[in-house]
Amino acid sequence: MERIIIADNDKEHAKIIEQMIKKRIKGVHTVIYEDHFSGMIESIYKEKVAVVIMAVNVSGINGLELGKQIRGFSPFTQFIFISSCDYFEFVREALQLLAVDYLLKPVNENSLVAAIERAMRRHRLITREQEVVKEQGMRIDEANKYVEYSFIYSTLFNSDFSGLMNRYRDLLGLGDSGYILNIEIDSQESNSPINLKRDDDILYRHLKEIISQHNVCVVGPRIINRILVLVSNDKEELSESSMSDIKLAAHIIVSLKDTFMINVSIGVGSQQKLRNIHHSYEEAVRCLRYKGVHNVVRIRDIEHVDISHEEYIKLETEVLKNVRFGNASAVDTFAELLDMLRPLQEEVRRNRIFELIVLAGHEAKVDGRDSIDYINYGKTFEEVKTISLDKIEMWAYQKFEFIINSVHSNRIGKKSEGVRNAIRYMEEYYMEPISLEEISSYVGVTPQHFSKVFKEETGKNYIEWLTNYRMDVAKGLLMEGKQTIKEVCFKVGYNDPNYFSRIFKKIEGYSPSEFLNVGKKEKKKTDK
Repeated sequence: MERIIIADNDKEHAKIIEQMIKKRIKGVHTVIYEDHFSGMIESIYKEKVAVVIMAVNVSGINGLELGKQIRGFSPFTQFIFISSCDYFEFVREALQLLAVDYLLKPVNENSLVAAIERAMRRHRLITREQEVVKEQGMRIDEANKYVEYSFIYSTLFNSDFSGLMNRYRDLLGLGDSGYILNIEIDSQESNSPINLKRDDDILYRHLKEIISQHNVCVVGPRIINRILVLVSNDKEELSESSMSDIKLAAHIIVSLKDTFMINVSIGVGSQQKLRNIHHSYEEAVRCLRYKGVHNVVRIRDIEHVDISHEEYIKLETEVLKNVRFGNASAVDTFAELLDMLRPLQEEVRRNRIFELIVLAGHEAKVDGRDSIDYINYGKTFEEVKTISLDKIEMWAYQKFEFIINSVHSNRIGKKSEGVRNAIRYMEEYYMEPISLEEISSYVGVTPQHFSKVFKEETGKNYIEWLTNYRMDVAKGLLMEGKQTIKEVCFKVGYNDPNYFSRIFKKIEGYSPSEFLNVGKKEKKKTDK
């Protein structure tokens, strides 16, 4: 219902105008203001008002001046002025305010109705035009967002994107160089105003807004707990921007904490030409393995960190465990292993890389689900011996990513689309409570139908599947040795450590503490 305000300190005349409107015009709501015009201004500011019918002189106030004040913050509101005198200067000012009409008292009903109808048509037309402009703007913003997402995927995970680089640069207004920020969400406080499951767009727009104040940037999608950002500039000479990058990272951390109660850590890669930006990505991911108590880690701060053989074996074990389950997080850890191999002599480095690919391919088949050959080892051996050193890491990265994707696809490939979507959903949100109603709604079926189909295709109900998945993740976290049992409990979606321990023992045959002791004993045997 459209709103019409009548502003006239002549109460009887205002009532007559209101009666004329109610008699001849349907679907409108009228409000009379005889005085207290600050309240009228506040009302127009808060709510959309289609038409204001205002006396030129109201309680000693110049109605035309009042109209100018309103026009300043409500450009689409239409004015009809009423006066007792036909004074040209008043008419001229009314025209400057784009008033629909200037009527003389006593107001003629037909003239008033005709003026109001013109005003409402004009208001509707302008409103529709603005809605179209707004919708087009939203579409452009949405298109830009997906271009940014595509850029992140193409430049970081695709070795052959050079043909698209100029198009991306033009579309996104990028400079020739830049660096990557790896923003990892550590935790979200219970009083956070957003839900990460459904409010990704809010997070994207917030990051875009605060970073774009001083830098051209590309903000990628949230993948599990990670958001990648390219900060671009036009510098032709590659240089370390340590002050600007660390200040920007600190600003992001404070802003996300203050606005959304989200705690993050940020790895900062080195400045690179856009064609080599994947190097900055690998560095930014690597940084957070050394964060310790610091929330911001730059690659320049850890470039000369020495890593022991024991740490390498520990990381390798973690990678192979994640390969077995098809966990995408293994790809980042694998990149760290490649990074650790860089100081080795060329032949030793090539052999170690081949060894990692073979071990990953073997681990992918350990659980005996099928006899898929993930890698042609003969061909792989020839490739690793002949490929140039500057391309060997990207080659190994792609081989490893193929293994991970193949394992993951094979684990869920024989299932219906609904069950596959449910599994992906649980793999992403296992750390949060997931109800039957929530997951069945996500895949678009009734809870009863979902339960039946999921059990038929997986052999487990969704609670059993989710619990087993949580325990697999918990075992990996426990073996890393970086978190307490209580912290692991919270990390995999449980609020009660005692309940978590009972479930863990029921499934694994050991309590979490017993599992850790067994793992340590096995490790000692292996080391010997």
